Amino acid sequence: MANLLKILTVFVLLGPPIGAIAFFAGMGIYGASQTGDLASLLWVFLFGLIYGVPLSYFIGMIPAAIAGLILGALAVFHRTPGTLLSVATGIIVGLGVVYSGGRPAIPDSLESASDYVPAFLLIVTCLVATVFCWAVARRTIANPIGSSALPLTPDQPHK
Repeated sequence: MANLLKILTVFVLLGPPIGAIAFFAGMGIYGASQTGDLASLLWVFLFGLIYGVPLSYFIGMIPAAIAGLILGALAVFHRTPGTLLSVATGIIVGLGVVYSGGRPAIPDSLESASDYVPAFLLIVTCLVATVFCWAVARRTIANPIGSSALPLTPDQPHK
């Protein structure tokens, strides 16, 4: 149970800000690709850092907790999931976020494809945040805080 709480804590604390950074970076890149103005990339990203990261907990805490519970439960009850399962979890949670907002994730036609960029960015945002948080959580479980990487024996001094 302690490992599940550690994983959930990592996801809830790190997931929303990482997702906000990924989302605003994606929006900046999309805006720069549409206008050709590279300054817009910087301004959108800076706006996201200033306003989006602190407010990201309102939007991203529930999806982060869901992803953390899924991967944490698999780690505790089955076996530690790998990167591929964290990618699949991120995509599933991202699709859930998009569909919970009432928007389909797949465009009807090529003409309406640009209307689906925010939905695609939300899926990618959840994917990036989930994979990053899982890498941190997995490392936290493997090397708990306060433990030494090398086992100490009586004849081996602590470094």
